[in-house]
Amino acid sequence: MSSWIEEEGRLVKEYSFSTYPAATAFILQLAFLAEQQSHHPSIYWDYLKVKVLLCTHDHSGSITEMDHRFAASVDALPEKNTQ
Repeated sequence: MSSWIEEEGRLVKEYSFSTYPAATAFILQLAFLAEQQSHHPSIYWDYLKVKVLLCTHDHSGSITEMDHRFAASVDALPEKNTQ
């Protein structure tokens, strides 16, 4: 899991994109991945930046193995087009 950090009890990673459509496509990939894994991150989107925050709400909002697996799946998404 490259460059995910722990911040206030969550795994956090920020992505930067070169175009607005690339950021949009990434968020759509995240949405489908979240549905597949039944694990839904908090996503903050500001034009060319997307911030993903992970914690397991069923476990008092703590970081679990489910979060680590989801983070690894996000890292494996094709063509993130980050700057």
